[in-house]
Amino acid sequence: MLWLSRPPYLRWLGAAVILGLALWIELRPRAEVEHPYARTDLAAGSVVDAESVEWRPVPGGVLPPVELDGLALVDIPAGEPLSPALIATDSVEPPEGWWALEVPLPAGALPGGLVRMVLLPGLGVAGQSQVVEGEVMAGLPDDPLNPGEPTGLVAIPAAAAAPAAAAVAEGRAVVLIGGGFAP
Repeated sequence: MLWLSRPPYLRWLGAAVILGLALWIELRPRAEVEHPYARTDLAAGSVVDAESVEWRPVPGGVLPPVELDGLALVDIPAGEPLSPALIATDSVEPPEGWWALEVPLPAGALPGGLVRMVLLPGLGVAGQSQVVEGEVMAGLPDDPLNPGEPTGLVAIPAAAAAPAAAAVAEGRAVVLIGGGFAP
């Protein structure tokens, strides 16, 4: 006897509450934060500070926070949102008495990471490899002429700078990343 069963009012009410809650979650106003965008075209190496950016509202959590007062690592067109990958905020100056070389880096080498640079003997030259310990100062943007070969600045002690520079120029230097040693 269908006409004697209880009407499903509670189920309808529950479904309406769930539907209303889902609509409220989907359509509620999102929290917005101010994010920096390039005001004008910024060339690689130019200073990125409060005067070179404009602030625009974006939904919270969409873009990562950015520290200003750094250098542009790549050319940034006007209107582009800034991200930490586009700006070098740390100084890329090597420690006192050290020199920095631009060398090919293995994947996973991060600024501040410790490395070992192995200097291989030259062709036709007898000798052993030399190991120089150093620190990654900064990663450089990908070179469009050599895709897939990331480069970066590695700081090394002054005593090893000349042989390391010669090995890098001749392609006899290999950079290893790891831990557990101090430069």
